[in-house]
Amino acid sequence: MVTLSILLLQLTAPIAPGIPSGSVVRIVVAGGPRLSGRYLGTTGDSIILKTRAGYARVGASRVDSLWTQQRDILGPTLRGAWIGALMGTAIQLIRGLRVSCHPASGFLSPPACRTTFGSVGKAAATGAVIAGATGATLGFAFPVWRLRFP
Repeated sequence: MVTLSILLLQLTAPIAPGIPSGSVVRIVVAGGPRLSGRYLGTTGDSIILKTRAGYARVGASRVDSLWTQQRDILGPTLRGAWIGALMGTAIQLIRGLRVSCHPASGFLSPPACRTTFGSVGKAAATGAVIAGATGATLGFAFPVWRLRFP
């Protein structure tokens, strides 16, 4: 009973809801090949794709799954910026830590020590920019596929 309701849901659900024309899609045809190309739209119960070999028309009842390609740039950029800022700060704290101690004036007095750090803010900003740019580049170079149907 559950299998029949899932099958009916797949047959009545819209195959390509909200996919803009020109999007890169991948369609797995039930019992057939996997097609990749630009989504051009739907005609009746068929999906029209522009593939490398030409135009392809796939019946909606034959679609096993439909995927869209997305180039996520914002997520990797923000993640890279946070990681870069933390790494830049940590490296600068380690490199720039300076402890200077001077002998005490009295016989039993502890030495007078002073601790300074380098420019932590500059290192955090530099790390954020470099790692953020790297994250954006990787997010654009390696697109992700998102399942849209079923």
